[in-house]
Amino acid sequence: MKRTSKFVWMACAALVMLAGCKQNDELKHHYDNQLFISASSFASDVRIERTSDQMDRELTRSVTVAMARPEAFDVEVAFRAAPELLDTYREGYYDEAVELLPAVHYDLASVSTRIESGKVTSNPVDFRFVKLDELDLTKRYVLPVTIASSNLAVLPSAGTLYFVFQKASLVNVVADLNGNKAWPEWSEATEPVKDMESFTMEGLVFFYEFNNDATSPISTIMGIEDTFLIRVGDSTIPKNQLQVAFGKQKEGAEPGATPDRGTVTGSSLQLKVNRWYHVAVTFDRGEIHVYLDGKERASGSSAGIGLTKVNFAVPHSDEMDYKPRCFWFGYSYDDKRSLNGRIAEARIWNRALSADEINAENHFYRISPETADGLVAYWKFNDGEGKSVKDYGPNGYNLTADHDLAWVDVALPEEK
Repeated sequence: MKRTSKFVWMACAALVMLAGCKQNDELKHHYDNQLFISASSFASDVRIERTSDQMDRELTRSVTVAMARPEAFDVEVAFRAAPELLDTYREGYYDEAVELLPAVHYDLASVSTRIESGKVTSNPVDFRFVKLDELDLTKRYVLPVTIASSNLAVLPSAGTLYFVFQKASLVNVVADLNGNKAWPEWSEATEPVKDMESFTMEGLVFFYEFNNDATSPISTIMGIEDTFLIRVGDSTIPKNQLQVAFGKQKEGAEPGATPDRGTVTGSSLQLKVNRWYHVAVTFDRGEIHVYLDGKERASGSSAGIGLTKVNFAVPHSDEMDYKPRCFWFGYSYDDKRSLNGRIAEARIWNRALSADEINAENHFYRISPETADGLVAYWKFNDGEGKSVKDYGPNGYNLTADHDLAWVDVALPEEK
């Protein structure tokens, strides 16, 4: 559930005013240095996950505090629970049904941090929540936490954070690949993805916009350029149309030579912006089937150009100086063909999944790696920090992004 708060706008305006004053007169501080909680939103979701046999008992959330300019002394900060602000939250976030988190689930007696002299940001301070398995997850709870004391004045509009507790969705965090790209560290000896005669590639994708490049309007999802690639758009189809592009290099061809090529696509594969799609592509000795949200929308064959198996086991490189094309998310040929959007739940299997398997309950949003027959790699893209993407599959083929990924809180499947 998305919450829009008038307090967020007030806090942002105050911080902008402080920054503006500093920029206008850097040498003269015509404002009081004030302490504030450093957060993009002052309502922080704590999603409690419940599977068939267990539920989160304890969770921790980290918070930092900051100020506009450094001081010559340590700034001490202590927090406290502020249950008296329940009605303030209800009014400010238009959430009348939320209840106060019972005190048995937290202890803030020793939650404190400091900003060392000469610095403007504190080390993260952890808030630990316990006995969460005792909560009624048909309800939502909130715990207002405020800065209780400090030896520096607190910015009133940014001194309180609201932790909001509710049942986790199947997918709660995704990665934004806009302006970024990621890859696995495979080698020529990576057998599970070498010369694959049968496989399935699938994932959840969300586009902000599609590539408008006049000569090559391509947005890349995943795969290897000129080998086997799931992408959107091309010079001969609409820029929003999903396409599988494949190729096979001729025997004895010079490095960089153009391979024989083919595609599988169709007008029923046209996508819209600002909408999540589940994309699945199966391959079985050259027979290709493309599914969109569980429905088969196109099929074709690569056998005509002699492509009856696909080798994804190509060592990662920058692909310069005739190095072989390799496997990427959000990249193919050049940076213009990126993925301007989000991705989650990406998987590779060593067999062609059936339509029934693709449409199994909750398959789009979650699978169990322990019982997934033929799973090769499973990237949830839910790590929440940094530029590493964990592989939850059996082989540990973690991805590395070009730079820190932007992580986005979501609730999937979306309520209809």
